[in-house]
Amino acid sequence: MKQNADNSLIFQAKRLLDEYVIVRSTSPRFAGWTFNSLRDVVYQLESDPTAALQRPEWSEILEGVLEDIVTGRIVTARKRGST
Repeated sequence: MKQNADNSLIFQAKRLLDEYVIVRSTSPRFAGWTFNSLRDVVYQLESDPTAALQRPEWSEILEGVLEDIVTGRIVTARKRGST
C-alpha cells in the first residue's frame, strides 16, 4: 500500500512539472509560472521515496504545493500541447 502511495506521489509531482503551469499564485512558496522547484523533490522521490518523504524539507515542499493547489492559492492550467 505504501509503495502505491509513493508511486502516486511521484507520478503527480512529475505531472505538475511536465504538464502544468501556474496561472495565478498567492502562495508564499511558488511565485513563478512553473513548478521547477519540484525537480529536486522528484529526483529524491525517484531515488529513495521512503527516505525523501521522511526528510522535512522534501515533505514540506510537497505538502505545501498540494495544499496551495487545493486551497486555491495556486491556480494551474495545462501547458499547450499536453495531453
